[in-house]
Amino acid sequence: MPMKKIRVTSKELSIQRANFNPCPPDDVNDTQPIKPINEVDDIETTIDALRKKRAEIIKNMSEDGEPSNRCQVIDMTDGFKEHFGTEKEYSFPSEQSLAKYAVTKMTNQFGIDARNSKNFSLPPSHCTIATDVNQQTVVYEDITANLKIKLSDRKTTIVGTIQAIQMRYTYNVVFAAESKEALLAIENKYMKILEYNNYFQGKTLRFSSNGVVFIPCPHISLRDAVLPPKIIAEYKLNVLDFLDNVKYHEITKKRALLLYGPPGGGKTTSLKALFSLLRKKNITCMYLTDDTFKKHSLESIFDFINKYLAPCCIGFEDIDLIGEDRRNSRGIIGSLLSVLNGVEDYQKPVIIVGTTNRADILDDAVTRPCRFDRKLFIDFPTTQALRQMFKNLTGLTPPEVIKQSDDNNNKLTGAHIKEICNTAKILAIHKGANIIDCVEEAVAVIKESFYLASTITGFGTSKNYQEEHPGYSREIAPPCTEDSVLCDETCDDDPFER
Repeated sequence: MPMKKIRVTSKELSIQRANFNPCPPDDVNDTQPIKPINEVDDIETTIDALRKKRAEIIKNMSEDGEPSNRCQVIDMTDGFKEHFGTEKEYSFPSEQSLAKYAVTKMTNQFGIDARNSKNFSLPPSHCTIATDVNQQTVVYEDITANLKIKLSDRKTTIVGTIQAIQMRYTYNVVFAAESKEALLAIENKYMKILEYNNYFQGKTLRFSSNGVVFIPCPHISLRDAVLPPKIIAEYKLNVLDFLDNVKYHEITKKRALLLYGPPGGGKTTSLKALFSLLRKKNITCMYLTDDTFKKHSLESIFDFINKYLAPCCIGFEDIDLIGEDRRNSRGIIGSLLSVLNGVEDYQKPVIIVGTTNRADILDDAVTRPCRFDRKLFIDFPTTQALRQMFKNLTGLTPPEVIKQSDDNNNKLTGAHIKEICNTAKILAIHKGANIIDCVEEAVAVIKESFYLASTITGFGTSKNYQEEHPGYSREIAPPCTEDSVLCDETCDDDPFER
């Protein structure tokens, strides 16, 4: 029976079949010579044998000529006189989706006919997987198909069988062929298809408790974070230049940066800006949070990253939630140390950027050299930096009220400036006034709503709360200096574009 290809449409999402660009014709480099099948009769004889076997099974499964719908697992790999087989098992959910995509692609390109691998009287079953933000793709799930493949020399043709089946916890893909050489060629073809059609590559992702999720790429530049020149230089050397220059990869496959400092200083903004830059270079970016490890171990996550995402940049937000000193926590510190060591053995480069407001509680083994290679302190912004942030957000010259306090217990941060700008815009619309005329009132509103960030306490809700909870106080940052500013008020360029 001819293979039935699937097409599903949706108004809400962009739906498409997993049948895109075919694999390059020279994508199989066989290490062993293939026994040629030059006689068409030999190929047709083999295929006929498989079809007869299928017809016999369907007949036995039917009662009174009616097909049965009961679920059965049928092994069709014995259709050859002399056969060889291999099986691949996928347990990670996102890995299963990649395998289904590759199986669909291979079957659409090389399949002769296809049936449901659980019940041969039915067509192949299918499911929907996410392949990008707001994009779904319909793929085969339970399927058995005969394969007829012409190799790169255009003279040698091999035949085989692919059988894929969704089990309770795993997705199994089985290949069979008449010889070991043919089996190797089919398996190589499948692996090339899997690699060539890896839809995770070059995307911005988040590892949630349910697996890999596509998220929109942030459109932020490092100019928005207004970082000191030293931080910019470290980003350029240990992230951008490192990923671009293969000579660095001969020294090490990993660079790890730890960003620490008071809340609201720009750590998350600078991480988003890095991701935005790397996305333009088609580098995969991945967010990891404490939610990531509710269902998956660190080892399994980094194994997936090594297989399918590298080269990539990994963002560990609030890494203190999993890397806290083992004397005070029963976290996953052992697994974290293990994966940080194991990245060195990867085949492709990986960048790790961790952020924390509490570097003081991180385990010393986490922050030592060769696990995190750079510790970058992001201080409270200076007056010049605050004014630059205001100009970036509004396009207006900042009034005198936008300035940093000399009092270490009354500091402004980038988070304050962003909310001051938002409040000023809302007040301007409400009053029918200019934004600049509402800035002073916006500052007063923010001071009333938030006890400003402190080098002693960080963000707080009130002085009374801190007096009632003395354990809340802790030193998290030294006083800021006027040297820690990226550029003056007239600078509108991205530092990496100059």
